[in-house]
Amino acid sequence: WGRSTQRRLMFVKESFVIIVYIFSVVGSIIFGIQQLRFYQQLDEQNDTMKDYAVIISDLPSLAGTEPVEQELKECLETSTSQTVVGVSICWAYREQKDTIHVEMMKSLHKQQGQRVTHFQQPVEEMGPFRRRLFEIEKMILSEGEEQEVSEAELKELVQSIRSSSMAFAVFDTEQARDEAVQLLSNGLIFRDHTVRVKAATLEPHGVHWNNIDGTGFNGKLWRLAKGFVYIVLCLFLWMLIFYTPYAWAILKFNYEGGRQPGVIYTLIFSVIVCVGNLLMAEICGRVADAIGFEFKDTRENCYMVLYLTAIALNVGLDLWTTYFMATQIMVGMDFRTEDGILLADVDSFVQKFESYALQRSMGQQLIEYAWPCTFIVPFLAEPCAVIFLFSRIFMLLVGSHPELKVWECRNWLAALDLELGRYADCLVNVYLATMVFLFPGGYTQWIFFYLAVSHIYIYVYDHYRVLRVVPRATFSSMNIDFCAQALLAPACGILLVAIIFKGNCMAGSYCLDAAPLLSTCFFAFLAHCAIHIFLLSCLVPLFGLREKGYRKDAKKYSEVAASEPCSWFSANPIHCLRSKFVFNHSPPCSYFMAGLESKMEVNESIGCFFKENAAVVEDARSYYMPKWRDVNTFLRKSTGLLSEADESTMGDTGATQSG
Repeated sequence: WGRSTQRRLMFVKESFVIIVYIFSVVGSIIFGIQQLRFYQQLDEQNDTMKDYAVIISDLPSLAGTEPVEQELKECLETSTSQTVVGVSICWAYREQKDTIHVEMMKSLHKQQGQRVTHFQQPVEEMGPFRRRLFEIEKMILSEGEEQEVSEAELKELVQSIRSSSMAFAVFDTEQARDEAVQLLSNGLIFRDHTVRVKAATLEPHGVHWNNIDGTGFNGKLWRLAKGFVYIVLCLFLWMLIFYTPYAWAILKFNYEGGRQPGVIYTLIFSVIVCVGNLLMAEICGRVADAIGFEFKDTRENCYMVLYLTAIALNVGLDLWTTYFMATQIMVGMDFRTEDGILLADVDSFVQKFESYALQRSMGQQLIEYAWPCTFIVPFLAEPCAVIFLFSRIFMLLVGSHPELKVWECRNWLAALDLELGRYADCLVNVYLATMVFLFPGGYTQWIFFYLAVSHIYIYVYDHYRVLRVVPRATFSSMNIDFCAQALLAPACGILLVAIIFKGNCMAGSYCLDAAPLLSTCFFAFLAHCAIHIFLLSCLVPLFGLREKGYRKDAKKYSEVAASEPCSWFSANPIHCLRSKFVFNHSPPCSYFMAGLESKMEVNESIGCFFKENAAVVEDARSYYMPKWRDVNTFLRKSTGLLSEADESTMGDTGATQSG
């Protein structure tokens, strides 16, 4: 009855999936246009650092002892007849980045002062076990033996670093920048080299200054290949350590008489899925960092694609286990196909997959796989681990180790940056939801209901996290958003596969054997992805806003820099050190670090305009878990405030005043 009903209603389902497919493809293109126009409007209405900067590439390698910035600035002013605020050259200091980072941290914390933030028990009073734990904590928390670097040695180090092939030049207005780019469209001659000049499309926050080392595309490609091998090896180890025991238990389970694995198997499966996703997120993040991308947007795109690929492999393995388990259950219950053949005697994958019993079981297993272990459990566990648990643990550890340097404490206590693995998380959920169209229609509304619930929660959680926890989130171009839109193409491709697969041998339709059917589905999927990405790349830009003009109220660079601490100069650590040791500026260019903006000094002659009043340092004790006496004190104070509020609403006669 189930199979005949499914066949009878197949035309309705096929029509519905076709409508969903068309709506999804057209909707994704319209969404791409809307996102592009929104970005263009936002960019037009706001003046930011990128509006005044140009990227200069193909520079020759220059010695750090020369005043290269001043020479390049004069060359630009002569060639464009425009006022150049300054030049920030990218220096190849990848090998010295740790030393540079520590020295910059030292200079920022010289005037911080000492605060009592450590409450550890004296080592002499510790027992053997606690003392051993204390030593282990020191090994984990400390960055190692600090190497003292004198100012003379630091100056020598800075002057020994050679320039990379890239630099940023800053003009006084956006119009001056655009006119300069137009004049230099054929290149700029600098020291007998032709260098390219183009408008900047990113903010100083988005530059990884220590990664601009001149290794080029081939070096990054080699590191990417090694990173991908590393990901595959880690996935294999995860499968061997976590997945193999579970798969072995599933294989050895007795499915006779329709028996099914119990709740403990479901819980173990959920843990495996969560552990696998978290493991892949950490590994892909480390690989993306190790590749050494110059720009944050490129790094985030790589991370998102690697993470999505790794998660897709995880999901594929999980679904194969689900398919095998469902098959074994149906075989154990002696289910038959529509033609009366025992499922155990069917060799064709397509015939076995299309049997109604397996279809229904797979649909149920897909629902159980998606909800809750994929759709919601990882996102419920994430705030507990990322926001609360780790922060409290490191607060206690840092508070008990006075030997830690201030910058080491900052590193351990700082909240994690916002990484766009969330795009991949949501896309994986969407991929799973679209797979439901390969199964009976009774599961469709439920899986999309669960998808909606989980994504509403994810939106609320990320909204809170960005506003309350994340130090800063700056994504200043459409690159990441376009990458996410392109990765939505496979979801629409799955819908097309469902149309072809479910339409096979339908009344009045085509009827293909297993091999041709699977090949057709595969090539249709690839063709859709190619066409979808082509439309996003070529069609969507045609519907963007017209060429922008220049607002009458547009700000100059000095006005923007007065309210924005992270500039093209303050974000570049070598530029700040060269300002001190090579050009002897007084005061030198201040280095930007989030949370220490109050230490930045103004020097308008070198493009530094930001100044902030001294910041109020929060008491570390306020972050510790409250004790019962604190709660009791809070309740007493609250009761007192309520009593005072009640008395303030009484008139002279003691009666409550009416409005």
